[in-house]
Amino acid sequence: MELFELGELDTSTLDRALERVDRDLVALIRYRIELARRGAATRVAHGETGYSHARDLAAVGRYAQLGPAGYEFASLLIRLTRRASSS
Repeated sequence: MELFELGELDTSTLDRALERVDRDLVALIRYRIELARRGAATRVAHGETGYSHARDLAAVGRYAQLGPAGYEFASLLIRLTRRASSS
């Protein structure tokens, strides 16, 4: 996804763009955590387990396109989700 020609931008513009992406990522991660928390609570309320190993593996698989770091990133997301749900 390229939104503009990178060669045309100065470092200040690039830095602001990176900061915006970071803010957006944090907001999206918080949203993902909340969705997972609600999903787990709903499953428990219906007599199911809150978390599924298969569901977690599927999430990890979605990040595989990022390479080995994608697996690590997905694992961190899962840990963040579980930590938020257990607090």
